[in-house]
Amino acid sequence: MTSTNSSLQGKYIAGDWGHLFPEDNSERGTRIVIDIESRKVLAVMVQRNRSLEDDYTQAWPEEFASVEDSLLNANAEVFDDPEDFGLEVVDELPEWVAVMPAPEDAARFVAAP
Repeated sequence: MTSTNSSLQGKYIAGDWGHLFPEDNSERGTRIVIDIESRKVLAVMVQRNRSLEDDYTQAWPEEFASVEDSLLNANAEVFDDPEDFGLEVVDELPEWVAVMPAPEDAARFVAAP
């Protein structure tokens, strides 16, 4: 069930999100940004090497779709209280969005807000 929380004071929900991709045996780190008003996922970065803390690149289209489905459908309660999920409500896009390294030959870039 999708709920709506109009009391969120900010434009975006952003932060680190653990996600289990179909091909993985354990959760992989991701960084996400969601537009609160439209409920659209705007950016997803995926940690490529779990042993390197800052080894993130832009999500491949199928990775983006998997994270998007998880956030908007399986975990829609993230809109009720993002902080319960370790996420923040912010007014500005995180700095990492502007410098997101793309995976080689990526077909999808950050969606326009």
